[in-house]
Amino acid sequence: MTRNRRAVPVAVLFAAAMMGYACWAAFTGHGRATAVRVGYGSDSLIYLTGAKAPIWSASFLKSPPFLFTLLAKLCLRNLRAIVIVQSAIAVGAWLFLAATLASKLRAPAVRGLAFVFILFLGLSPPILLWNATIATESLSVSVLCIAIATWIRLADGAGRGGFIAFVVALVALALTRDTNAYVLLVVGAIAVVVAAVRRDVRWRGLAVAAVCVVTGLGTIAASNHAGRWFDPLNETISLRLLSSPEATRYLVAHGMPLDANVRRLNAPHMYPFLRNDLHSAPKYAAYRNWVRARGRTTYVTFLLTHPGSDLSGPFKDRDRLLAPELRDYGWLSYDEPRGPFTIAGSLGFPGSPVLVEVWIGLAAIAAGALARRRDRRSLLTAAALLALVIVPHYLVVWHGDALEIDRHSLGAAVQLRIVLWVITALALDAVLARSVEV
Repeated sequence: MTRNRRAVPVAVLFAAAMMGYACWAAFTGHGRATAVRVGYGSDSLIYLTGAKAPIWSASFLKSPPFLFTLLAKLCLRNLRAIVIVQSAIAVGAWLFLAATLASKLRAPAVRGLAFVFILFLGLSPPILLWNATIATESLSVSVLCIAIATWIRLADGAGRGGFIAFVVALVALALTRDTNAYVLLVVGAIAVVVAAVRRDVRWRGLAVAAVCVVTGLGTIAASNHAGRWFDPLNETISLRLLSSPEATRYLVAHGMPLDANVRRLNAPHMYPFLRNDLHSAPKYAAYRNWVRARGRTTYVTFLLTHPGSDLSGPFKDRDRLLAPELRDYGWLSYDEPRGPFTIAGSLGFPGSPVLVEVWIGLAAIAAGALARRRDRRSLLTAAALLALVIVPHYLVVWHGDALEIDRHSLGAAVQLRIVLWVITALALDAVLARSVEV
């Protein structure tokens, strides 16, 4: 009870800060590119257009990720209402995650620190600004927090209700972003391994695997049917593959027409001006037909047959993955969180790639030491399985689209920091518990 009373003022301040920012962005001033101080781009228009259709119509189901389109529809496509609603969802999600982690720790000081620093993570500018943006990032991060919290509870012995909540959170996660569907397939594979190793949770593991496979493949099929793969694939071919002689030769050997117009797609700063031409211009008809007929298959086989470049590319670009730079989005909308939010972000969401790499190394050492303690093993295992998903998540993001890698990697970057905070909290809790025993 005492612990709850101490957490209440912090929770109230957190909610006031997050909703205060949402109200400031939604109801004051103008953006640099829009009439309101709300993030709005070409994707935003697609989401709001899809939300016009009836919920069970083909147009609505073909629109980008179902849950955000549904949220936009329920908010009557009002930008301010969307900002307020998704901010309120974020408040609940971050408080749920922070309270869940704190409840699993023993030392009161560590419980308080874990609660505060998880909330600092939620208030950091790279995360907070998406609450004021008409995009899927805010809802995706919120559902991710809920999924992680339910997983921690399940790993620590939650009953049937906790298991159902975890499965529902996984399904919701796939319905917020297309890349999350691929992450669910990885989760399904891990669940199969767990089911094979742990007989006491075999049926739960198989149930999770089945839900992940069905939901993941279903979401991917819906995305493919709606053609949402076309632009990301063109961006990747134009900006990345055509820059590599090896990749270009592979594409040509598999039927891609290569003329001056196609080469021009890789010219510096030209792709944004040629993007619309790829949909309808006669000069790109042959290339367009090849992309639609063989583009996806060729790209997948290229990735499968070039494992070295699959890993070396993201590794060379790891600074953008570990510490995505997202301030320009706030600058464009004139809603960049500053002041106290910057301080909270520097603590909860360190933006230095070197610092994150050092943190990862120290967390790995701490996890190795904690593995010897049986009383911490369930939470440590939960964190370890979460960590296993991060690298595939980064790979899916990096190879899925060559544009806006920083924005697309936000979910994986958030998951990485949550895992690091969980291990840090467990290590501090173990140190304080041992000092008390001594």
